[in-house]
Amino acid sequence: KEDLQILGDYSARIVLCPRAFAEKGGTFANLKLLKKYDIKLSLGTFDFEEIDFLKEIEFLRLTNCALHEARDAATEKELLKLAQGENL
Repeated sequence: KEDLQILGDYSARIVLCPRAFAEKGGTFANLKLLKKYDIKLSLGTFDFEEIDFLKEIEFLRLTNCALHEARDAATEKELLKLAQGENL
């Protein structure tokens, strides 16, 4: 099985920190793919000096549109829920 399928099978939760991952050279989350495997998602933030979930949401949305060509990966309502700690 693929790693994502295993995570989905075990109801795993992934914390996405889009700007931190980008700064450290990490991969960009593909929301459409993560949702396909029913992986629970939470949103983290860049650091404790600047806690700004709106910037995280915008960065996550932009990277999904640009890199994964997934304009429909998540609605604005879904992204706000993610920032509030609810499942996507």
